[in-house]
Amino acid sequence: MNAIRLLLPVLLAGLAAAGSEGIKIVANPSVGLSVISGHDLRAIFLGDTTSVGGRPVHPVLNRDHDNLSRFASHYLGKSKTALETYYRSLVFTGRWSMPLSLAGDTEVVDFVARTPGAIGFIRESSPAGPLVTIRVVPGNR
Repeated sequence: MNAIRLLLPVLLAGLAAAGSEGIKIVANPSVGLSVISGHDLRAIFLGDTTSVGGRPVHPVLNRDHDNLSRFASHYLGKSKTALETYYRSLVFTGRWSMPLSLAGDTEVVDFVARTPGAIGFIRESSPAGPLVTIRVVPGNR
């Protein structure tokens, strides 16, 4: 019983960390960030802000099903379907344009590399080339 009490926090921490496992946030170097808060990342991808630290940012989606599902769930608190519905509602009401959606990691890396202000996500194991990998920290800034 004591062993279970000792292992439970370790197991719970492992489950919390597994949510983002396999995904990394990447950006064009012009974004000027190496760390971003979860709050700011969420605001960028939900259309609540178009700049961070005074610099414009442009979210780019990775349509690869596993990547988009993991990203949406862990960082945005939405399922892939709920995220798509959310974006459609913003477009329908004229409050935002749908973020560019690319087919996979290679396309995301290529586009983000040549587009100032672009920020996206790829598999952890995929090469990021000239992009900056951004660490996401909890909190509001």
